[in-house]
Amino acid sequence: MSNTFPKILFVILHVLHFVFFPIGSIASPGTSPVYLGDPFVLLYDGTYYAYGTSSADGIRVYTSDDLETWKEPTRKLALNKADVWGEKWFWAPEVHFHKGKFYMFYTAEEHICVATSDSPLGPFTQKEKKPMIADEKCIDNSLFIDEGRPYMLYDRFNDGLNIWIAELEPDLLHIKKGTEKPVIQVSQDWEKVWPRVNEGAFVIKNHGKYYLTYSANSYESPFYGIGFATSDKITGPWKKYDANPIFQKPKDLVGVGHSATFIDKNGKPRIVFHSHHDQERIHPRIMHIGEVYFEEEKGEQVMRVKPDFSTPTLIRKDPTFKNPVFQPVLADPSVIKDPKTGLYYAYGTQDNWDDGKGSRLVPILESKDMVNWKYVGSAFQTKPTWKNAGGIWAPDINYVDGKYYLYYSFSTWGDPDPGVGLAISDSPKGPFIDQGKLFSSKGIDVPNSIDPFYHEDQGKKYLFWGSFNDGPKQGTFAVELDKDGKTLKNTEKVKIAAGDFEAVTIYKKGEYYYFLGSKGSCCEGANSKYHVLVGRSKQLLGPYVDQQGRDLRERGHGTLILQGTPEIAGPGHTSGIIADDQGKEWIYYHSIDKKHGKLPNNTSRRMLFLDEVNWNNGWPIIGAGKANLNDIPMPTVRPTNRQPETLPGNPLKVALGDPYIIYDDTSDRYYLYGTGGTKNGFVAYSSSDLKDWKKEGVIYTNIQEKAWGTKDFWAPEVYKWNDKFYLFYSAHWKNNPNNELENYKIGVAVSDKPTGPFVDMTGEPLFDPGYPIIDANVFVEESGKMYLYYSRCCYKHPVESEISQWAKQQGIFSEIEESWVYGVELKPDLSGVIGEPEMLLRPPLKMDDVQAEWESRSVNNKEVNRRWTEGSYLIKQQDTYYMMYSANFYAGKYYAVGYATSKNPLGPFKKSKHNPVLEKNTEKGGDVTGTGHNSILVGRGGKMYCVYHGRTTQSGQDRVVFIDEMEIDKKGVLKVHGPTTK
Repeated sequence: MSNTFPKILFVILHVLHFVFFPIGSIASPGTSPVYLGDPFVLLYDGTYYAYGTSSADGIRVYTSDDLETWKEPTRKLALNKADVWGEKWFWAPEVHFHKGKFYMFYTAEEHICVATSDSPLGPFTQKEKKPMIADEKCIDNSLFIDEGRPYMLYDRFNDGLNIWIAELEPDLLHIKKGTEKPVIQVSQDWEKVWPRVNEGAFVIKNHGKYYLTYSANSYESPFYGIGFATSDKITGPWKKYDANPIFQKPKDLVGVGHSATFIDKNGKPRIVFHSHHDQERIHPRIMHIGEVYFEEEKGEQVMRVKPDFSTPTLIRKDPTFKNPVFQPVLADPSVIKDPKTGLYYAYGTQDNWDDGKGSRLVPILESKDMVNWKYVGSAFQTKPTWKNAGGIWAPDINYVDGKYYLYYSFSTWGDPDPGVGLAISDSPKGPFIDQGKLFSSKGIDVPNSIDPFYHEDQGKKYLFWGSFNDGPKQGTFAVELDKDGKTLKNTEKVKIAAGDFEAVTIYKKGEYYYFLGSKGSCCEGANSKYHVLVGRSKQLLGPYVDQQGRDLRERGHGTLILQGTPEIAGPGHTSGIIADDQGKEWIYYHSIDKKHGKLPNNTSRRMLFLDEVNWNNGWPIIGAGKANLNDIPMPTVRPTNRQPETLPGNPLKVALGDPYIIYDDTSDRYYLYGTGGTKNGFVAYSSSDLKDWKKEGVIYTNIQEKAWGTKDFWAPEVYKWNDKFYLFYSAHWKNNPNNELENYKIGVAVSDKPTGPFVDMTGEPLFDPGYPIIDANVFVEESGKMYLYYSRCCYKHPVESEISQWAKQQGIFSEIEESWVYGVELKPDLSGVIGEPEMLLRPPLKMDDVQAEWESRSVNNKEVNRRWTEGSYLIKQQDTYYMMYSANFYAGKYYAVGYATSKNPLGPFKKSKHNPVLEKNTEKGGDVTGTGHNSILVGRGGKMYCVYHGRTTQSGQDRVVFIDEMEIDKKGVLKVHGPTTK
């Protein structure tokens, strides 16, 4: 295709996230402008696709039917940095459809790149992860195909930023050597405001002439604008229009530029461009769409942009909120998710809110969703008595050995001997009973000993603390606590950071411990200079270094990750990092509105803020690095009752195998699915409390037009995406020319309700790997990338191993067939898979493998000549993927569950030394056998449950459903507290 006007299909964007919302407001509007910088629009098959600069992790995509209203697809990132070259600065994408393939031209780390996909939604990937020009920084590459010959325009950093062109090879992936030549550079007066920039080229052809639009001045300048140049040949020479710019500062917009043109569904030429967020702030930049026309001037066709334009609306799939999340004051916040109820509690420094209720002795807030908070009381009824005067500052809340531990500072301004104490409660709402002083500054020999932070590591308890001081013994320190956490094990302290830090928090992620600390003045209202810096170490007690490798024990060091803005002063004193129910990491901090820096009683108005913790190359940044006033997607918090579920006692009165439970927040009910209950289909049960289950009837049957399965309908799992419910299941495929006994495949059916009816999406299975497969499980990454996990059947899959050799030598079985677990990426429209499946789990090969005994019990006990790894289920906790799986014969008593872990959704996975984590209990006096094929449910109360089938003496050979509590402890060990019976 060429960019001739009747065939144009395009548009571009560029964004971060910064929007001002009136202080004190919390919103979940569900709509916003489309925050994209360097925007580009593709019209393909009746749908518009918008791409642009906006994400640190890749390139976002939105869809629209009318250009006015845009939606987020399931796959939010069309291009994910994990699939391509580069770790940061993903800018200026264009997507073109050419010879049955989609090509994305974009910038990463100031290098031009190209990636391909089979879908405009992505994923866009690179077979060879490398830029188009490896030895030179360039940006803003744009494709133009002229009479079948592909060309690429791009920006080079020489004498400022100027535009060049090069011919591409037919594959569109490589530049033809020696074809590079300059196009335009800064030459007109309007382009010289600041600095020397011509960038963002886009070419169209109109009546035989080539028109190149470009932007001049820095994108940060309000005078960023659009001009054009013309040529009779794509390779030039090019002549700029004398009356440029043709579009600059229209109406009340500033920073207008980086445009692209396209033809809409009605054949009308359009232009897409970005502007600054408003006249004071650049980010997040906003996408706008206008109209282009041509008119004659001095015998030439001149390109014009109509002064009127539209600002499209994004319908957010997920609601959003804006900071602050609580006011007037919650300083030095500490936040905990109550493991008993799933509710969140926040604690802050003692303050007088000037509401006539006096000074609150550590105010406590409560929230169901991490965003909407209400005051529920104070931690202390009276001040501790171990110090004569002072305030209760910087509390640190923790759940320790079934109790709520609140470490706190007791100090006055300029106090020569402040200290740290501990109070304990049976409830997060208190009252907290003071346990007295842990240490004072003089006793521990550290000046200004305040701001405690508790951390457990490898079974040991530690306390970190410290604040500003210039003395020789200044700094942040750590000390080990006794096993009960109530006293110091000894006074041997370790220096962690210099005395220009305070408000330490420690966070473990991957192989590193991260130190977050605040510097600057905390409490001077609008003049506060608080900001947050980070260092990291592979050892809990350091040494911690910043991104430049500088030791935090030396003053002036640390990598900046949060600072103020023109509107907000003093963001700092962070809480510990806390994960939502999707594993996304968040952090609380306090900030001050510069226009309302203090209350009438002179209390600094330190309001509660919440922001996401983002990661880049192993280093965190809070939001975009500045106090966040933008629309922020809400944390994922599953609805919770104020009391946790009370399990009914096992087994349930439901005879199903391979059970799976989903919670639907719309109906506020649980839905249970499994193998059995009807012939050639599936049934469902529903419950409001996990105790009483109602049979909803048949939700899927193969008596339908697109049915592909004939029998053995097994292992259903139901997922909710975009208000639709998707049923993944296994069945025997009717396409069976060789009359295989096991011709199992996996399919997908869809419904508007969790109770069906579910209708097959196509008339065939999801894909055919060439062998029988069962037990589908789907995992969706935060980026929207989807993975399918399944089991290869044992059928006709004999495997040589030490176990099979032993069985043969013993005369038990002549061969052993095996089932293996595989993973593969799913297409975003669920029409198939991407790439080749990866084998992730298999039974052990050697007899001395720690997994060999329990995974081979069906063979060792002569049940059957097969070994299984099947029924996989994947979850993610922090940065670790946990895959649970079942081993041994599903119809035998040795069926059991283990798990494996990985840092990548497609492995490699390492099986746990703690396996099996769920097995028969007959040796312990119980009567449960055949425990397996589990799924995982997180209930309303935040508890994690293992849902599985088993058999009892009463149930005989019928499989019945069990639900038991499970957890992943602080050491990362997965535990199932079962099997249990009434």
